[in-house]
Amino acid sequence: MFDGLHGHDGNTRARIVALARSYLGVPYRWGGRTRRGMDGTGFVSVVYASALPDRRARFMALDAESLMDGGLFEPVAEPLPGDLVLFPQDQHTPAHVAIVVDGDGFIGAQSATGVALASYRRGWWAERPVRLFRRCAELA
Repeated sequence: MFDGLHGHDGNTRARIVALARSYLGVPYRWGGRTRRGMDGTGFVSVVYASALPDRRARFMALDAESLMDGGLFEPVAEPLPGDLVLFPQDQHTPAHVAIVVDGDGFIGAQSATGVALASYRRGWWAERPVRLFRRCAELA
């Protein structure tokens, strides 16, 4: 089974989740990538770049399309902490992306809440029609 994050460093998943948690409460700002405000793609980019500084430039260049079909992230059936959850608006563009923190929870930058914990199996996000999970392929 492919497990790119775990194969890179045994502490990488924990580092990604801890960094994601450190951004809880940051306000939402479209296109933002700082603690003054960030959107979903900016949040994922900053967390991955901070957790994996040797690949910082690669992660800071992330955009929505590269999350879906840029080859950097590979699909998985069941996510582990540190993987991504995407809610696509179409075949090539996610409407939302966040970082998985446990069996059904994620941290993401939502316009209504800023960076916050949510569940993809309960509540509003569970009603979204499609969820895709991605594991970072570059870390294999």
